[in-house]
Amino acid sequence: MLEININKIKVFANHGVYDFEKENGQFFYVSLNIKLKETEYNDELANALDYSKVIDKVYIYVKENNFNLIETLADNVSKMLLNEYKDISEIKVSVHKPFAPVKEKIEDIIVSVKRKWIKTYVALGSNLGDREQYINNAVKSIEEKEGVTDVKKSRIIETMPYGVANQGKFLNSAISFYTYLTKNELLKYLKSLENEAGRVKTVKWGERTLDLDILFYGDEVYQSENLTVPHADIQNRDFVLIPLNELNENLIHPVLKKSVKELLNILNENKKA
Repeated sequence: MLEININKIKVFANHGVYDFEKENGQFFYVSLNIKLKETEYNDELANALDYSKVIDKVYIYVKENNFNLIETLADNVSKMLLNEYKDISEIKVSVHKPFAPVKEKIEDIIVSVKRKWIKTYVALGSNLGDREQYINNAVKSIEEKEGVTDVKKSRIIETMPYGVANQGKFLNSAISFYTYLTKNELLKYLKSLENEAGRVKTVKWGERTLDLDILFYGDEVYQSENLTVPHADIQNRDFVLIPLNELNENLIHPVLKKSVKELLNILNENKKA
């Protein structure tokens, strides 16, 4: 993986919480640590990242925008560059504020933000209303979401309800994509799509117009009150494994250390037993 460092792009700009910072301005410095996607490098200029254009874009963005917090500035610069340059796989943006209005004498204040493209898998399901339309609308919205790219989708299958039998059949599908959204940003966005589809929470595993679950977020293993990745019940759900297997049968579960194909085969064998 090729790594590029650009140190201290100097910009006079108007960022800060205080009115005098916004009015008078001060010098900021922006440093970039850029990692490019793996490719076959050669000596052709067309295949290289144009550092001068990157520097110009950062300079103009920092100069022409105004933020209260340099944390927000750093994060927005990272997203701007990831959107603009698809060859960037990961970026760390550091904003230096050496003339920050603090009482103590300091050499510098530096805030850094890191974002990268993460291969993500999401399950989609519906068993109320126009089931296929709900799923298709969700996929379309995700395809158009800033910070999401390279969306691939499985076919839609019809399955029996899981957990609560006395309800209508489900349509299920899965999609894969790359995103630089954090896990919690993605979760919040998916919940907003469920709400837009009119989902009403009833009983666990009950009827719903739209259900969107993060299945895998790279190879991360994570658990909080609101989110568990990988999804805790993948290995027991053929309506998840069948679409996943269609997308990537060799995808390895980072906890169970088995491929999606192996998990599906085990589940099918257990059903026969």
